[in-house]
Amino acid sequence: YREIVTRRQMVTLAAAVALGACALLGRRAMSPTSNRPLPRVRTSSGKMSCSGAELCGVLTLEAGTGTGYYKHPDPTVHGLWPQVPPYGDSPCLPPASRDPRKPGIPKCYDYPVANPDHQRWFVDHEWEKHGTCAGTASEDDFFDQVCELSASPLQVMDRARDARKDLQGIASALIDAGFPVYSVDHGEDQVMLAACAYKPKPTDSFKWVLAHERDFATACSPRPGPGTSCIRGVRGPACSSDSECAHVSGCVRCAHSGHCTDVPIHEEPTCVPNEHGPPCTTNHDCRGIPGCLRCAQSGFCTGVPVTVG
Repeated sequence: YREIVTRRQMVTLAAAVALGACALLGRRAMSPTSNRPLPRVRTSSGKMSCSGAELCGVLTLEAGTGTGYYKHPDPTVHGLWPQVPPYGDSPCLPPASRDPRKPGIPKCYDYPVANPDHQRWFVDHEWEKHGTCAGTASEDDFFDQVCELSASPLQVMDRARDARKDLQGIASALIDAGFPVYSVDHGEDQVMLAACAYKPKPTDSFKWVLAHERDFATACSPRPGPGTSCIRGVRGPACSSDSECAHVSGCVRCAHSGHCTDVPIHEEPTCVPNEHGPPCTTNHDCRGIPGCLRCAQSGFCTGVPVTVG
């Protein structure tokens, strides 16, 4: 993968060779979790095919068990990489705005590192090499989407590491949790998840979602205007009230996301993935509610645990 060579060059050559050789031999010698081969989902050519989606790529996540810059206490996100030629057939679509991002490091890249200067360089590099081809509204929008896409799979990877799983076990845990594992990088202990992008409305910028390569045409096909239908796993038309969804095929209500959905509202308060929970002001308000862990900054209960830096 094109990203790996660039970051290796940031480590002293002699140290990289020595550490890499030892780590590679160690990983090949030990397989404590399973003899099942690591998952690899590829096209016959080895290149990603957008298969009906306008954009496609991989969300690359670091297990944190590699060497050099790839060794961390916890799993982290590496980046969202549109698979432009020669890595796939995704076009390179520029952002709607080239305004610089707001000051600081995006939240999912803002964790303790040995070299803060490298981390700032790394974030800029991810934008210039990959983000500028992702069709997002802006640099801020690109990193917001990267952080949103990576939050849930990183939790799965974190739990797998806590259970002392190796790279194979981490990748298997992601598959078991329903994430679209596309390939695994043995050299730097990374897992790539397949992703594609669509426009919620014709005038919008692109929205990225995780999906298996075989499902790109369904998950990321060009969206018709409002008033069409609700499909499981795909946002419906934009809405501001339940009445706007009442006569749309497959839709049952207007979700907190501002889109019609086919998922019924729960009769009792609860927290479910990708939806706001009950309103709250403190963590105490969320105690005892199924699936809820805390009161998020949004003012709603959530089942997503707080990330400790």
